Amino acid sequence: MRTFEDICVPYDQKVVCIAKELREFLIAELPNIQEEMDTRQNMAFYSYGKGYKNLISMLSLSKQGVKLGFYKGWDFDDPFKMMKGQGKVHSHIEIKDLSPQTKERLRYFLTQAKASYENRK
Repeated sequence: MRTFEDICVPYDQKVVCIAKELREFLIAELPNIQEEMDTRQNMAFYSYGKGYKNLISMLSLSKQGVKLGFYKGWDFDDPFKMMKGQGKVHSHIEIKDLSPQTKERLRYFLTQAKASYENRK
């Protein structure tokens, strides 16, 4: 079974520290969330079951940093102008740090992601 540490291997310590802190935050904020790794894409998916229907968010690592993606995130209210990407399926937020302000803003998006999930059920 692939682990979160497996997707962190190719990256520098700064990226790995942010990714691990974000992972801990997501697990704390999303009770009973399931975590699945895609080591080919260096992503962790957080869902309440299989498929996009049950997806809440995805965490991806790259040399440039860490991103938190949301299924159809472009539909979310974004007063902070943090959402990026023009993907067909999801958009993302670039995570530079997990300051108290950043965490509060991420909670705002997670609340919308959970509501979107409930509407898809």
